[in-house]
Amino acid sequence: MATINDVMSTSIRLDAVQSTRSLKTLTNYIKANTNAWRSQEVALKSSGDKLDALKTRYQGISEEIKGYNLKIDELKRRQSGLDQTTNQGSEKYAKYANQIAKAQEKIAGLNEQQSKAEKQFEYLNSGLSGLQRNYHNLNRVTNSYVDALKAQGKINQAGQVKLKGLKEGLNSLSDQYKLQNNELNKNSQTYKQAQLAYEKQRNVVHEPR
Repeated sequence: MATINDVMSTSIRLDAVQSTRSLKTLTNYIKANTNAWRSQEVALKSSGDKLDALKTRYQGISEEIKGYNLKIDELKRRQSGLDQTTNQGSEKYAKYANQIAKAQEKIAGLNEQQSKAEKQFEYLNSGLSGLQRNYHNLNRVTNSYVDALKAQGKINQAGQVKLKGLKEGLNSLSDQYKLQNNELNKNSQTYKQAQLAYEKQRNVVHEPR
């Protein structure tokens, strides 16, 4: 069974940029990774693969967080080499400090998104597992019964049992679909509300006093 820790196949490898000390390269990596996982997530959602879409979001956010942490490490390294007794050194230190704060703020938001994706994945995966087991058991039992009736020459009864099994199978597939969509819609609304609350609080915090 798939797990939330499965590696995203199209993820841009972080080890390709780990040795760099270029802030531009790190920033470009973060942007490229974000675009990659978001595009894949949209494609998976469009195809109805909700679980893999969530796995993609989780793994993509993990890579983003790693990228921001590397950027913070590089900014701190640059800070440590500055002479703050000079105007130029003091200004650069403040500039780097501002960039560090923004990166840390971004990481905090990503951690929250990742936690929600993980909980949503676990909920869907657990619920779907039961529904999918029931669906496969239903098909197996129905097919066995139909074969037994046919062997006895009860063709009409076998057809009725087959029809009933197909109807119950459709109901099961419908339940699986509804479970995924309901949870994703709920999460979308929760995220929008959290985003509005965050933006409102950020404006309050940064209001000139």
